[in-house]
Amino acid sequence: MARIELNSNQLRLIQRTLDFYPRVGIGQFEVIKEHPTFERHLSNKLKLMNGKTDYNRFHQVRDSVEKDLQNKYECYSIIYM
Repeated sequence: MARIELNSNQLRLIQRTLDFYPRVGIGQFEVIKEHPTFERHLSNKLKLMNGKTDYNRFHQVRDSVEKDLQNKYECYSIIYM
């Protein structure tokens, strides 16, 4: 039998992945915007010249993504449910 040794961060990543993947598969698209890599990526993309994140723009983009994901969920529901 194979054995895998993980530290607590690696274990948490695997647990989140195992939770995340099926949620997206059943149409719970809102989990995408709640994923830490999404937040980090968005924060990095919206850095100002002084190195700080433009949080006004950050929240505008998150709101836009949320509306888009809601539309996708509604389409998914019509097609698959």
